[in-house]
Amino acid sequence: MSSEVLNWTFSDNNNNNNIMELTSNFSWILEVVTKNKNKTGSDDGYDNPTDIHHQGQFSEPFKVLLHILYNLVLFCGVIGNGLVIYVIYSLPRMRSTTNILLSSLACGDLIIASFCVPFTYISILYGYWPFGGILCKVVSPFNAIGVLVSAFTLIALAIEKYVAILHPLAPRLRKSKVWWVVILIWIAACATSIPIAVVSEIYELPINGTNESVSFCQERGWGNAQQELYYSISLMMVQYFIPLGVLAFTYSRITFVVWGIQNERPSVVTGLNGNNNEINLNRNSRTDTRSRKTVLLTLAVVCGYTLAWLPYNINYIISRHNPEYTNEYISIACHWLAMSHSFYNPVIYAWINNSFKNAFKDVYRKIICCVKQQASSGISTRCRDRSSFSTTMSTVRWKSYRKISFTPEPNNAPMRKDGKDLSIINEET
Repeated sequence: MSSEVLNWTFSDNNNNNNIMELTSNFSWILEVVTKNKNKTGSDDGYDNPTDIHHQGQFSEPFKVLLHILYNLVLFCGVIGNGLVIYVIYSLPRMRSTTNILLSSLACGDLIIASFCVPFTYISILYGYWPFGGILCKVVSPFNAIGVLVSAFTLIALAIEKYVAILHPLAPRLRKSKVWWVVILIWIAACATSIPIAVVSEIYELPINGTNESVSFCQERGWGNAQQELYYSISLMMVQYFIPLGVLAFTYSRITFVVWGIQNERPSVVTGLNGNNNEINLNRNSRTDTRSRKTVLLTLAVVCGYTLAWLPYNINYIISRHNPEYTNEYISIACHWLAMSHSFYNPVIYAWINNSFKNAFKDVYRKIICCVKQQASSGISTRCRDRSSFSTTMSTVRWKSYRKISFTPEPNNAPMRKDGKDLSIINEET
């Protein structure tokens, strides 16, 4: 999405004055526009594309650091989001409306981690596109799809919580309907990314004095620069600034309502039925805790997305208007920060949400059992039984809690200022 100018200087044994200026456009992947400048000396050139290493541009410690950081994102993003998808669809108790939307978010992050990260950082290290024309056509739009799915899903989550909390008597989004929302999100993301697939193509740069060439994956199919500019700006608005505005509005209202209701409740209730009042206070406390955790979970997800992609988009704006202020190291740092968002959400779920935390523990316990299976079948059986028992008991507790929490009590149920019952809006995420 952003355009950074990377000037890489490299040479061979016969020509120490060969300089290439590589202008790198990070529109979902590293795109490079290359031109030869100041070409003098021998016609021997380079033996093959793999001889081009941008000597002197990136030090070996920096290359090692890039390997570590990008592989960390790849590993954590694939494992973390794969785990989220697995626990949501393998455990019936986890298939709430909110969690189904979170699974769509995890799928988008999984695409980013598996498609964008490996191809981009290898292109950064090599300085060219070594994967061929087919992958150029495939990887470029898939990167856009992953980011757009995340953005659109965050909007859907915000609207779902906004309606549930501020308009509790309005029709709720049912599980049978939420799948249509997910399908629409993916259709919209794919449709928005079609132009990238159309214009992405391989640009071949001949190597001096040989029949070889170096490939670069670029968006070269635009009719003119104005079309590319309009699409890039529109994509940035749809991917970041419009979602940011929607999220800021909805969650500011949600936070005000939830914390306002909780602060207005009396800490001590007196009356004729002391026992009933104590029970209602306990129920209100549980409802408040669940409401607060639900809001904290979604707020953490939104803040993670906002902060991760903010430097990347700022760098894009600067590079469009003042490319002389861009720097390759800053551009790479912004790109890594944006890609690292792909593994934030699983960490947030495990940190805030007890349901995800318990489900992750169950999966970990099953993995340990499989590892121990070769050593002792008895240990494996006991571990598997304990894991199954833990999952069963968690399901029983969850069902019992929902039955108790949602029992209507018109006289004592927590009420909003406008008289609407707050207890019906809370949902296990």
